[in-house]
Amino acid sequence: FLAKMSNNQIPAWFSNPWLAWGVGPVMAANLGYWLTGLFLEWYIHRPSVVRKLVTWKGGSGDRMIDINKTRSKVPFRNEQLFGPKGGFATLAGPAACFGGILSTLIFKRMIGMDFGVVSSITWDTILRQLIIMEVIGDFGLYWGHRVQHEVPYLYLNFHSYHHRIDTPTPLGAACIDKVDATLQVTLPVFLAVAVVRPHPLIFYIYLFMRVAQNVMNHSGLEDSPLDWLFLRFECLGRAQACHHDAHHKFGSRAGNSVNLGENFWVWDVMFGTYSPRSQMRHTKDA
Repeated sequence: FLAKMSNNQIPAWFSNPWLAWGVGPVMAANLGYWLTGLFLEWYIHRPSVVRKLVTWKGGSGDRMIDINKTRSKVPFRNEQLFGPKGGFATLAGPAACFGGILSTLIFKRMIGMDFGVVSSITWDTILRQLIIMEVIGDFGLYWGHRVQHEVPYLYLNFHSYHHRIDTPTPLGAACIDKVDATLQVTLPVFLAVAVVRPHPLIFYIYLFMRVAQNVMNHSGLEDSPLDWLFLRFECLGRAQACHHDAHHKFGSRAGNSVNLGENFWVWDVMFGTYSPRSQMRHTKDA
């Protein structure tokens, strides 16, 4: 697999720990955010898609009106994208760079993760490791998310910043406090990688998918063909994108919250935080 990629540049990249475990993951996360986010921002504004976006009780019944109302409180360009806690700062700012350094120190220097050439990777290895990391990472995200609702200090000082966006859009996904991002993303991802010990290339694929799914979760799409692209089959415990959207609308509080899982609804069912979306819809959709 990937035998044609085994040239001089790729072995040199993976033999350098700062590139393999530091720069590479940051690049993968940025690609997952910007490529997916820009596409989805265009996609949800298409006339044929707008009328299919989910709407909730307490809203106007028109998703675009609700989005514009949110953006009047939390400006899209100046705060959600390029503010001090916006998407650019989250994915490419000092905290992201420090995360890359920490990744290198943990996975290469401390744990000693080292691998052979890319051509030795098999498809079954990729699939198996991605599935395991997805489950571990999302389980960790659930608890990193839940603790920030159940501990008032964490919610009021960190997580509530993201919940100012009560009607989210894709690129608003990374408008988040650094402590919040650490608890929901960095620690669960590091745990998943430490357990699975993937090749750096598989780590990149996982990070790209993880960030892309988070962006998708802020799109407002429901029963979309893109749910199939992201393998969001609810019969397998996977949550559709609007599962997290409902959390933004009805879970913005310290204390008990609902629909805290992102990529799997099964955590919410197992731990008593699941709330059926059918009870939350705008009256025109009921």
